[in-house]
Amino acid sequence: MALGSRHAAHGVGEHDYLSARRALLWTLERVLGSAFTPEVRESWATVYDLLAGHTQEPVPGARFGSRYLEPSVATCTGGDH
Repeated sequence: MALGSRHAAHGVGEHDYLSARRALLWTLERVLGSAFTPEVRESWATVYDLLAGHTQEPVPGARFGSRYLEPSVATCTGGDH
């Protein structure tokens, strides 16, 4: 059974992937500090998008991709995830 199908069966939706993405980027920014450059951020975001995209492939209607590359995510305060 595909991972995306299992996630969907448990009620995991696109908003959950977005929340996980925001949490990952927020955490990396806090841990890496000044080493979390725009290039590092973009690299991590790209890797996450690729993995999440492959995970969601079997989920009908999933639309994960570059539209989630939000500059504000790296500076979020943690309150929106």
